[in-house]
Amino acid sequence: MKKLTFLLCLPAVFFLFFSCSELDRAGISGNQIGNTRKFYENNREIAQWVYEDGGKITKTGRPVEGRVKFMRTRPGEDVYFDVIIYKDNAPVDGTYSSYYKAGQLHGKFELKNDRMNGKMEEYFNSGRVMAAYNMVNDDFDGPFVKYYEKGAKRTEGNYKNNLLEGKSADYSEKGKTISTAEYKGGKFEGVFTWYHDNGKIKQETGYKSGIQDGILKVYNDGGVLSAQGTNVKGKLNGKYFWYNEKGKLMSEAVFKDGQRNGYLKSFDEAGKVIMTGNLKNDKREGLFTVYKPDGGKISEEMFREDKSVSKKVF
Repeated sequence: MKKLTFLLCLPAVFFLFFSCSELDRAGISGNQIGNTRKFYENNREIAQWVYEDGGKITKTGRPVEGRVKFMRTRPGEDVYFDVIIYKDNAPVDGTYSSYYKAGQLHGKFELKNDRMNGKMEEYFNSGRVMAAYNMVNDDFDGPFVKYYEKGAKRTEGNYKNNLLEGKSADYSEKGKTISTAEYKGGKFEGVFTWYHDNGKIKQETGYKSGIQDGILKVYNDGGVLSAQGTNVKGKLNGKYFWYNEKGKLMSEAVFKDGQRNGYLKSFDEAGKVIMTGNLKNDKREGLFTVYKPDGGKISEEMFREDKSVSKKVF
């Protein structure tokens, strides 16, 4: 429990608005900020526990006995409360529940040696399962599954020491795969793949230590390659190719640090060059030539900083 962030409970009169539940039966409230946990009764502090390195706990104040409600919050979530039984000035091992402010069940978790260990579930206000995790000493550790409110699987993956690790997948409410990825130490590692609604691959992007690095391929919904290039440390570098819906090469360019720098070529469906030019930091620079299908020139145009300075038509 000590790695979770708790907020100071509201005055006791606030709980008059709760429906009859485990919250009403908890006579002590508590909060934890950092490594310090405080307990209150009738809005007065009755005890303080300080968690020190090495597992030592310094307890001051009177012994804590009975049901204790902790007010908790996470970014993007509603406030909810854990209710834990204390005996002999320590939390009792067992399976406990958390509740939304209105009294509905928020989740269930297993407590052992004052820490979450074992299965933990979270629920929507409707009572349906929102997520299921495995906990080891307050850390997410092991496989997990998240669900849409109507019950369809939303995400599945794995944690190791509170960080995402291994394969992960996201799904639509209709059960179709949206994306697949792999994590290492909480960061993307390997190829992240997105899918079209029809199940065909939409995009493949390589990652190293959470940064786009390696292949980048984009496909249309027919499964035909429409673009490809290479990322180096989060930026496009090297040759980049664009293709039409039939998979024929339409144009190619050179990237450096995420911008087009170097030659640019365009082709017709027969593969013949129809335009050549040069780019500098994504702007036209130098001579651009347009060609006929037989290779003859149609025009030549000179650019400086993306502005035309001269043009010759043949």
